[in-house]
Amino acid sequence: MMKLKKLIVLAIIFLISVAAIVTMNRLQNRKPLAQSLLFFPDFSEAKCSEMLFVERTDTARLKRKGMDMAWYLVTPCISAVHAVSPVGGKTGQVILPGYPADTTEVRKALETLKAMKREELVSRNPLKQAGFEVDTAEGLFVECQDTASKSLGGVYIGKVGARWDTYYVRAKGSNDVYLSGGSIRFALFANPKRWADKSIMKFDQKLVSRLKISSSDSGTIELARNTPSPADTGKKDRWEIISPVKAPANGERVNLLVANLANLNTVEFEGNTSLSEEAMGFVRPPIKLCVTLKNGVTKTVIVGKDKVAMKWVRNPEKPLVTFTVYSYTLAAFNPGLAYLMDTTATGAQSPVEAAKSALEKDIKKAIEKKKQY
Repeated sequence: MMKLKKLIVLAIIFLISVAAIVTMNRLQNRKPLAQSLLFFPDFSEAKCSEMLFVERTDTARLKRKGMDMAWYLVTPCISAVHAVSPVGGKTGQVILPGYPADTTEVRKALETLKAMKREELVSRNPLKQAGFEVDTAEGLFVECQDTASKSLGGVYIGKVGARWDTYYVRAKGSNDVYLSGGSIRFALFANPKRWADKSIMKFDQKLVSRLKISSSDSGTIELARNTPSPADTGKKDRWEIISPVKAPANGERVNLLVANLANLNTVEFEGNTSLSEEAMGFVRPPIKLCVTLKNGVTKTVIVGKDKVAMKWVRNPEKPLVTFTVYSYTLAAFNPGLAYLMDTTATGAQSPVEAAKSALEKDIKKAIEKKKQY
């Protein structure tokens, strides 16, 4: 009887051990299987230091550089007319060897590369690669490298698959063609200018304490933001015009102007070397806007003349680049004093307008008094 009990216990222990081993094997086998489906199995954002994109005649190479390891477009493609040179006083053209990359586009690319996987095998025949456009002639070639210039993988991305969000993909060195989803063509491309950072300037609009608008036609308007003290009173910040008159400003309109300025982007980089500073309007700029942040830092945008539905724009912090921006985007940057004033507030009128209004009221009262008699 005792032996029977021991045998039963041993049998139970054996069965539990076998079940545990089977379960562990399944778990261990599942992880490599999922990992093996990835086109970039060793990829991570921390490891990736360089990305190369090649398609037909387009090439874009992005690389992390500098102390902050920010991403830069290192393909010399930005043909830019820079500001007046201190020597000679002439404009010139430079093909920038490196320009900040668009952080949003880089983020999308990194996330896409990390998630790219083999979903369905469609061909192993090398003669069919051209039909799927995953060959060296037609495919978008993408390769990533780590900080030691070691490849983290490469793929050829072809035409759209049976589903609108899938594409034919072939790994470098392989004849296997797979379908891969995730709308990867919207995040990966070889046109270098699409990778360039289009922002002319960026700042936190909540940190703006002063705004100065200088117009060659209507003079200069200066505004200041008054923050209630203490800050926890529940009262909102108020904008006031401090020059050329002292009056309350329309806070909603001023905040909208500041918001547009804080997120100003370019349409294109100007590269025409035949343009002079005078032709572009930078000798006597029509409009110049300057914001001062709470820490004393200033941000300036200089708006030049018209260029067929656009205007030339400069940021002194980026002296090697001349931008172009649609005219309708910049129309709100020179609104005029009357537009910025809070006409519903007491004292919103200029001294001349206030005196005229007071005189009109006195005349009206005098007339009404005379009628009473």
